[in-house]
Amino acid sequence: MRLSIIIPCYNDATALRACLQRLQGMSDVECIVADASPGSECREIATALGATIVTFAQPGRGPQMNGGAAVATGDVLIFNHCDTQLTATHLAAVRACMAEENPPVLAGAFYKCPQHHYPLVAWGNQIIRAWVRDWGPIYGDQTIFFRRSHFHALGGFPAIPIMEDVAMSQRLRNAGGLRLLDPAVVTSLRKFQQHGYVKTRLSNLLLLWLYQLGVPPEAIYRWYYRS
Repeated sequence: MRLSIIIPCYNDATALRACLQRLQGMSDVECIVADASPGSECREIATALGATIVTFAQPGRGPQMNGGAAVATGDVLIFNHCDTQLTATHLAAVRACMAEENPPVLAGAFYKCPQHHYPLVAWGNQIIRAWVRDWGPIYGDQTIFFRRSHFHALGGFPAIPIMEDVAMSQRLRNAGGLRLLDPAVVTSLRKFQQHGYVKTRLSNLLLLWLYQLGVPPEAIYRWYYRS
């Protein structure tokens, strides 16, 4: 089972290097960096570490990930943010999950580690997991993966510059065949550390509410990248 790992990137050289280094030497794995960085540093890192590169004129995870998927050759497409720590253990879990046949798993993602981002709510971990498993939205930093055929049958990620993960989450819920896996993934706390926990959390919630209220993703995108 060949895995294609598609990594959208925008001005994140340090995280990209660490991500690709963790994936070095794994068999039947290809790495594709979908890069929208204005400079060349990320592309130079990707080249040095053996990744395929697809370039974009401006950032937008939906178009970037679709562009990476267009050149992927794997049986399973895995979309991983470069600051999310994807390891060999996670890839083994994907392979085991996708080998199941009754019923077959069409797509999935990993649980997040709430203790990492939200230590004060760690006591409610089982409630959070049940919510994510059965009802809650699935976000891009949960490393979403698909059978190649299922990804294309869904039409890929919505071609919107932001909130593509929330929109895809609903498609996945409606289509069925979705599985949430352990081990939980851990994503960098840089944004929380740089901008403050409360400000970052409230900003993320505001973006989600604006999208759910019908504000066009393009408008949310302009506000997000300007700020």
